[in-house]
Parts: sequence; C-alpha cells; structure tokens
Amino acid sequence: EETLSPSRMRRAIRHMPTFSHHIIKNVIEIIQKRIQDPKNNPPLRVAVFGGSVTIGRGCHLKKMQYLDCAWPKRFELLLNQFTKIDVIKMYNLGVGGTGSSTGTNRVRYWMYGDKDLSKVGPDVIINSYSTNDSLPPWDKKWPEDDLVAIVAENVRTVLQDFVREALSSKTCSVPPLVVHVDDYIGPQQPALLGELSYVSSMTQIAKYYDTVGISYGEVVRDIVYQNNMDTTFAGIGDVHYGYLAHQTIAWSVGFASVELLTNYCDDEYVARTVSKKESTAANGNNTISIESKRENELYLPPPLTRDFLLENATAEFDAAADVAHQSYIDNDCNSSNRSSIILEDHNPCVVSWISTPGNYNKNAINQFMNRYKIALDGWEAEQKMNEGWSNKAGWVATKSNASFTMQFKNIENNVKTVTIYFLRSWGEKWKDSRAKFTISRRKENTADMGKNITTDAKKEMLTILSEEEISGVYDDGYTYSLTLSRTMSLSDVVLKGESLNIDVDLISGSHFKIMGMMLCNK
Repeated sequence: EETLSPSRMRRAIRHMPTFSHHIIKNVIEIIQKRIQDPKNNPPLRVAVFGGSVTIGRGCHLKKMQYLDCAWPKRFELLLNQFTKIDVIKMYNLGVGGTGSSTGTNRVRYWMYGDKDLSKVGPDVIINSYSTNDSLPPWDKKWPEDDLVAIVAENVRTVLQDFVREALSSKTCSVPPLVVHVDDYIGPQQPALLGELSYVSSMTQIAKYYDTVGISYGEVVRDIVYQNNMDTTFAGIGDVHYGYLAHQTIAWSVGFASVELLTNYCDDEYVARTVSKKESTAANGNNTISIESKRENELYLPPPLTRDFLLENATAEFDAAADVAHQSYIDNDCNSSNRSSIILEDHNPCVVSWISTPGNYNKNAINQFMNRYKIALDGWEAEQKMNEGWSNKAGWVATKSNASFTMQFKNIENNVKTVTIYFLRSWGEKWKDSRAKFTISRRKENTADMGKNITTDAKKEMLTILSEEEISGVYDDGYTYSLTLSRTMSLSDVVLKGESLNIDVDLISGSHFKIMGMMLCNK
C-alpha cells in the first residue's frame, strides 16, 4: 500500500482526452446500458493488441498462467468485480514477437478473430506493443548510431499509423476509444535515455490525437532502477516479468479509468450547460464552421511529421477538417437510416489469418494449407511448446529448396494486395534463410493445374502480378525473433470470380517460417 500510493499510481497517467468527449460519452453510455439492462445490452468490448508481455509470458501464479495471469485478464476481473456485473469483456489479441505495424494491419483488415467482435468492431482498442516497439532496429548499433532518437522516431511513426487506422475503423460511427498501455520497463538499450524513448513518443502521440496514454513504466521506473535485482516489478535481464508486475499494470489501467470517468463527469456537466447557451446564440447561422467540421466522426488532424511546418499549421488543420466533412457527405453519414445499419462484413479480405496462441494454431494452419495447396515439398506446420502460450505456430520450410503452391479458386472479392506475415530470427537454424513469393492470376479458359505440371506449362497458364524475396534471418549480433509483415501490391486487380496462385520457394538456407497471410482488396 505504501509503495503503490495514490500519488505514485497517478504517474501512470500520461494523457487523458480533452476534446474527444463524444468518444468517451459513447463508452460510458455502453457501460450504463449494460448495468441497467444486462440481458439486452452487451458489455464494453475491448480489443487488446500486444506482444508476448501482453499474453503473459513469464507470468505464473498457482494455476493462473499466461492469458489468465496477464494484466488484461486481471483488469477485466478488477472492473467486473467492482461493478458486480460483467460490464467489460477483454479480447486479448496479443501475438508474441509482433509490434504496432502488425496491429495496424489487423485493425485495417478487421482481423479480430472472435465472430462477435468482427461483426461490430471493438468499442475500445488498446495498443500494448511498447516492448517490441522499443526494440532498436537490427541494423543499428550503439554507440555508433543514435538509438535514442532512432527508436523515438520509429515509435512515433508506428503509433501514429496505428492510431489513425483505429480512429478511422468505423465509418460514420463514433470511433473506438484508443488507449496506449506502456507495459515496458526494459532492458533493450544500453542508454537509459533510450529506454525512455517509447514513453516520450507515446505521450506525444496521445496528446496530439487526444487518446488515452497510460504508462506502467512511469509508476515503478525509479524503484526498478534503484535495485535491478528486485523482481517485484521487472525481470532480471528480461523484458518479461511476474504476476505482481501484471497486477500493477491492471491497477494502473484501473486508476486511469477512474480519472477518465471523473473527467467525463466534469466535461458532461459543462456540455449540458455551457454548450446549450452557445447553441442558442449561434442559432440562425447556417454556415458550417470549422469547429463543427472537426466534431464529425471522420475527422483526423494532419499527420505529425518532420515536414509539418508551424507556419502551415492552421491551414493544414483547416484542410483536414474540410476533408473530413467531404468524406462525411460522400459516405452519406447524415442519412436518417445510417445509425440503424448493423456493422457487418468489414473485413476486406478473402483470406486473413495470423498465428495466435490458443486460436489460430498448428491444427488451424494445417486445415488451411490442406484446403488450398496444390503442390507441396518440404513444408509443414510447426508449433514449439517450450514457450507455452507464447509459442510461435507457423508454416515452416524444413529443407533446402522447399516449395509449395496454393490456389484460390473463384475468389469472393477483388484482391489488390497480398500480405505475408513471417518470422525473422537468428542463429544457425535460420542461416541464409530467404524465400521467394510469386503471386499469379490464372488465365481464362485454362485447365486446372495438376501436381505434375511442368514449369513451362505453368508459365503459359499464369500471369505474374508480383514477385518478392523475403529474408528470414537477421545479421549476426541480433538475438530476437520477431513476426514481421510484407505487403505486395499487385500490378493488376484479381477480380471476384477469378483464380489466384501463390508460389513460395526457399531459395536460400534450409528454414523459413510463415506466420500468416492476407489476400485483400485494399
């Protein structure tokens, strides 16, 4: 109690929204309806994106481990026990070794896994990728390279992409509340300032986009640094930690939630009093103001980049408001029946999966490959259990020159891009790992491909739309295994009803691991 005093817990709050009242109001109203009539109103749906820390690697307490031990579950229990009703449902969508770039893709393509969540989308989206986002690039070295600035810039870029995608994910509806939960405490950089790069950039992005910013690291940082052998709040030489740290993160998010509610009540009082007077004074003026344009659901401020000059700020913000207003009109967001439309089938992909603990596992991967493969040599589904729920199930090449071909017949939607999720690792097993991906379209009036088709005959039947080589190994000295993605834009659209082929050839090394793929129309 003395260690985690209210004044210390308050350090977790990096930013609370100040001008996104409509988003907070939507969250509060969902909770209120759930409490008043739980049979007819669903709980608040919260999607949590993150890496191995988020899914609880290293978290054990008696029979509780991994997902049950991790902070998202602890926060769900904390809030539901406090309200004495299941007022919130947390969807832990963490995948070990992934960062915000992967999360951005999953939000863009509605890869929420759960059917109910995929149907309506989350009410709250939490980004908890701080650990992997804090990792310096593999090709940068300290002290030759300024890792402090490099990581800060990278974090700003990937978080901004994530936030903009999340805030744009529900056209014509109130956007989800975006929350940053910084659960990183180190160690991944030699310089202490480097370990602060994430929280610095996260706070900047949270304030700029008026999202929620919470940092567990700021709550316990001084305690951890004063005794780096104490495992209460951090691991020793490991980014993962135990149940006490996860419980403290849950308390930090809970403390911030109380602050959010308090702010909302104050702002709602002002909105119900002062705003009425302003509305009366403005009555009769039919001109659409810049302020009103910024209040619609589609408004996003201009991107925060190094090219964004102060002298152009006002013009850029006005232009962003005009773009949002025009998009609002183009999407007919003001239609009387628009609010009654149920959000369905937002996934723009005919195929979309990523290896996830307890969900898309080895069996699911085998089923997928058995459905679409037409040729196979030296590839198989793999799931290493030595890391428990943090395991990396995937489709792996097991020998040199391994290859396979998939065919997607009569696709149900247009396809413009193919995204491959893959593991990039280190060590002898992954030496020289490199695979070539070829995306092709079947020409019209060609027969089905048999397993023994010749290469020349295959070329006659296919039109290549994209080719790319992807490395599956880092240079020496980088000892991390990360799930990355590569999006291949096709030279022509594969139209609904046509057929698409994917050929994968291991051109170097003896191993390569695919962690997921998407065939999408954007």
